[in-house]
Parts: sequence; C-alpha cells; structure tokens
Amino acid sequence: MSDAASATTVIAPPAPPGVDERRLQSRLAAHGVVTIQWVDQDDKIHSVTTKLRDESKDGLGVFCDRPIEPGRVVWIADEEDVQQKAVVRYSRPRFGRWKIGLYVVKDEKRRVDRYPVSGPGRITWGFLAADTFDADVRVVNVSPVGAAVLSPISIPPDARARLFGDQLDCIGTVRHSTPQGDGFLIGLHFSAQPLDTRPEARQKPYFPQPENR
Repeated sequence: MSDAASATTVIAPPAPPGVDERRLQSRLAAHGVVTIQWVDQDDKIHSVTTKLRDESKDGLGVFCDRPIEPGRVVWIADEEDVQQKAVVRYSRPRFGRWKIGLYVVKDEKRRVDRYPVSGPGRITWGFLAADTFDADVRVVNVSPVGAAVLSPISIPPDARARLFGDQLDCIGTVRHSTPQGDGFLIGLHFSAQPLDTRPEARQKPYFPQPENR
C-alpha cells in the first residue's frame, strides 16, 4: 500500500501567536517554484523543490513529492535566493502528491550569499536513464542552495540535473534557462548538500550547514 493511500492527515500543534486558526483570510491562487530546506535531528540537510498552489497573508500552500513533518521549522527560498523562515502546519496526501501548509514568519528573512566562481564543469540531465543529455558548462556562481552556469544549449526547467567539476559535485533541479549571449544562463537549485571534490576536502560538504533549526 502506498504512503499516500495509508496516510492520515496530521495537524501541527497550536499555531504560533498571531496565527488565525479559523483560516478566514482569503487564499489566492499562486504559481511558481520555491525550494524548502531544513535540517533533521541527525544534522542532515534536506532540500525539496515544490510548486506553489496558493498564498494568504500569513502562509503558503505548496505541492510536494514527499511529506514534511508538521511543526518542522524550514526555510523557503525563492528565485532571488531570498530565504524566509516558516513552520509546517500540516502535510496531507492529495492527488498522488502532498499538500503542505506553511505558516510564514514575517520578520525573519535572509538573503543567501552567492559566491562568484569561474571554472569549467559538466552538467548531465534527463528524466529517464535511457534519455539523458550532457554539456560542458562554465560555473558563474554558487550558493548554499544553488548554482548558476553558462551552457551552450538550453536545459528544460524542472529537469533533474547533476553538476560536477574539480571543485564540487551536486544534484538539483533546473529552475530556469535564460538566453544570455551565445548560450543560456542555467539556474540550478540543489536537492542535497553539494560535495567538495577538491582532494584536500575528501568529499566533505561544500558549504557549512545552515543554522535553521
């Protein structure tokens, strides 16, 4: 039996002060993609890319491929790499996926620093093992949640991709593919902590773990 078929809806503990439990605030349809990141009790970083469904004054509704524990403190990153703190209110199976309700902590935002990088890399992507593609790219910048690279060809948004080179090895989801010069600027959001491939690093995480618990 699938997780979705056997799961029951779990509601988070009472809302933080100021949250309207009656949910009378209007919800508006929303579109776009955000990345949700958190650290579990074993200090392992989790990162999932989700699609927005709706938004209200105090929260967001997203569709996700996996549940997230109610009460979990997370950080939501948008396409500008601005992160906002949130609390998971509920996690409900719906249409083969999970509807996640998030209460957004309005006064806690942070911008993820992007570190300029200039070096070669290689990116591979595809949806099936028999239908994969690759290209030589130049890395432009990296941050704890993603990377930007210049590619000679476009890569479809939402494609799962692996970026690797002599400094890092990472897996993520393509957020955008924007024409730039003779090629395309590709935005990649990490699905897991990138590894440092420099010999002295011995495959350790490329960035320090964020303090987001």
